[in-house]
Amino acid sequence: RRDVSVAAAKPLAARLAELPLAEVRRLLAGLARHKALSTALNEGRMALEEFLALDNDALAPPALVEARRAAAEVEAAAARRAADAGYLRLDCPECNASDARGALFSSAAGAKPMLGSARLVTR
Repeated sequence: RRDVSVAAAKPLAARLAELPLAEVRRLLAGLARHKALSTALNEGRMALEEFLALDNDALAPPALVEARRAAAEVEAAAARRAADAGYLRLDCPECNASDARGALFSSAAGAKPMLGSARLVTR
């Protein structure tokens, strides 16, 4: 990259040659996006191993990081809704928790079904 000095580029190139191509592309794209990374490498404020260990969020543009975070929140909310599907929100009679989940079903346990004593039970 043009922003990286020769002194920093030689060891960087040697280490990148050892990595898989997808990882090399990810790191070089992040280096091109963030001038501060190349400046830190040139000035020695960031070690080569630190740069190689950066995660996707550190290499991505801030707008993309925010979009990923928002998508993760939407996905988590959808997962919570899916987990609650088929259940009723109830107040627990035993512990008084107001966020309990339950279901209603018909039960004739301990009764004589031919007499019609089945009742709805909350679980």
